[in-house]
Amino acid sequence: MAATTVEDHAGAAGTARSDALVRRLDAVDPMRAPDEARLEALGMGLVDAVLAADAGALTTTLAGLRRLRARAIGSEAPSEHLLGWLSAAIAFSYWGLERVRPESAPGIADGSHAWEFIQTLRDSDEVGSSELRERLGVDETEVSRTGRRLLEAGLVARAKVGRQVFWRLTPRGRRLRASPPRSARQAKEPDSRKARPGTVGPDFWMAAIRQGFEGAAGDEPTTGRRSVDPTRERIVECTLDLHSQQGILETSFDQIAAKAGVPLETLESYFPTRDDLVKGCGQHVLTRLQLPPPDRAGEIFSGAASDRERVHRLIETLFDVYERESQGLERGRRDRAAVPLVNEAFEQVSASVDALVEEALKPIDPDAETIASVRALTDLEVWRALREAGASPGDSVKDASAAVDRWLDAHLSARPTGTR
Repeated sequence: MAATTVEDHAGAAGTARSDALVRRLDAVDPMRAPDEARLEALGMGLVDAVLAADAGALTTTLAGLRRLRARAIGSEAPSEHLLGWLSAAIAFSYWGLERVRPESAPGIADGSHAWEFIQTLRDSDEVGSSELRERLGVDETEVSRTGRRLLEAGLVARAKVGRQVFWRLTPRGRRLRASPPRSARQAKEPDSRKARPGTVGPDFWMAAIRQGFEGAAGDEPTTGRRSVDPTRERIVECTLDLHSQQGILETSFDQIAAKAGVPLETLESYFPTRDDLVKGCGQHVLTRLQLPPPDRAGEIFSGAASDRERVHRLIETLFDVYERESQGLERGRRDRAAVPLVNEAFEQVSASVDALVEEALKPIDPDAETIASVRALTDLEVWRALREAGASPGDSVKDASAAVDRWLDAHLSARPTGTR
């Protein structure tokens, strides 16, 4: 079998961007107090790579950020601020890699280990290393080496359960176009409105988003409301706390029962399986977002007098979501690659945010690139960077709104009819 090949299609602009990011990484000294100007320069370069959908630059930066964080952890007096900033930058890099447009993805050579790896994962939601080893006809070392390259390219995700390692395709990996034709069996895609194995279907999660928005808007029906069971609520809250500390797959029922102060039998009567528990926790988080579902996104901008006011309302709405439920969103981002239910819930959150951004920019007739760029500039990691820099909630909205306004002005000035 041919050797693994992951081709890099970055052009001259991508190479220059990667080189610039490497220089900025080298300028950060993990053994000293962080230089805010250098961190800001690195952060802006990272945002530029995301906006340009530059997979090569993102992959290079991700590797450099990991090395920096490892060196910072190993220092005598690690800076908590720097560690937090690096962790956020690593998460943002992953986020960007998963959303790079398919045409920008690295090609996978037909017949290579990487190609066989991708094709095996297309057939299942999750595949263990031992099964991959048998399917590819290689040893554990080659599976690990191939998986690591695809992981760094943002095409696959990895989860470890005990001593077992499991792999799955990321959204970017599933959208990969640079691949030979698939067989008729493989090409048959499931109905996106139906639940896949290990999931419940998008309608389940969108109903939770809708319930949270309707409750916040005061138009939730006064009859037929769900009564709150304090024991169930305590179990969910304790579970979310443990998930945040150690991850979903690493949290046991015994730990949850002990933290919630209930017998194991009581916990299992509410949530018989891990999937039931994840569904309950996911509903809880999505309801608390108070995010408008796609068909009600327009209500946020009702009466807005200008495009700038629409941008301000967009960021105010999203940052309010982050203020209220940043931990839940961060927890989900970490575990979505390993837990199909969490990934499915996040797909509906993303659909709602995309609709909100598109509605905010509707008067300027935005193209897909503009929507994706503004989405990146209003992401959770941008909010966190502003808050950790000391900005108040109000100032964070003001600063982010000004940044988006400046970007839109520059972007639209290149369009003949682009006036605001």
